[in-house]
Amino acid sequence: GMGELHLEVYIERMKREYKAEVQVGQPQVAYRETITQRADFNYTHKKQTGGSGQFGRVAGYMEPMDEGEYEFVDQIVGGAIPREFISSCDKGF
Repeated sequence: GMGELHLEVYIERMKREYKAEVQVGQPQVAYRETITQRADFNYTHKKQTGGSGQFGRVAGYMEPMDEGEYEFVDQIVGGAIPREFISSCDKGF
């Protein structure tokens, strides 16, 4: 969970405090989890602040794709959700 700056600080500390010879390369992320089958989701967020309150609901599914691919399919019907909110849903994934 560290950024590059944190890593650079630790590298310098190892050199300075422990007199260690340090060989470093580009940081690498080990991806160990992936979607292997379709996963459905249905979430309702409720916000009660007095009165009738507010809520939002999102439902959909995720399924495996080839590495590096991404597709967001807008299947909203009826125009109940303003179009300007759709791109935020896409960015959330």
